[in-house]
Amino acid sequence: MHWVVKFAKYSNCLNTMSFTVYPFVQELVFSCRDSQLSVCVVFTDMGALQDIIGNVPPELQLATTNRYGVDLESIETSKLRLYCDGQSNDEMLRSYAYNESKQLIESKIYKRSTGQYPILIDRYNPDGIIISSDEPEYSGSRELWTGPSDLIDTAEGHDVIYLRKQNTDQCYMRIMK
Repeated sequence: MHWVVKFAKYSNCLNTMSFTVYPFVQELVFSCRDSQLSVCVVFTDMGALQDIIGNVPPELQLATTNRYGVDLESIETSKLRLYCDGQSNDEMLRSYAYNESKQLIESKIYKRSTGQYPILIDRYNPDGIIISSDEPEYSGSRELWTGPSDLIDTAEGHDVIYLRKQNTDQCYMRIMK
């Protein structure tokens, strides 16, 4: 049984994802935003992402990256969420949000920090104008996770990183292959 299968019970979208892209799954990132659970699948291959979403937007096509992520529950919504590696040494990650026509509506740069919070996020509008800067996100123990508690047990045996945004009801559970 492929490792992704045991997490399918937490997401209908993951449960119905084609098994042909399983070999390219590097990690799963479960998000709990305002008590709503979703999963981002991170692939090692842009072709796997294309199999899931169709045409890949230029921001990801042109990125220098080893990871391509998609929030499965965001597909065919008014806010498709896509991710790739940071594009400079001080960046960890980039995220992009698109409308139904795959027009960019927002982007974020997740920056490495040496301060109190390990991650600081800058948010931009589609024209590249900064909306907010240095939104803190921190990592820690499993107590940061407010999603389904049995997901922690299911992830036993995998490398897991717990993250939480400051000042908002959002937490993340990164599960590595």
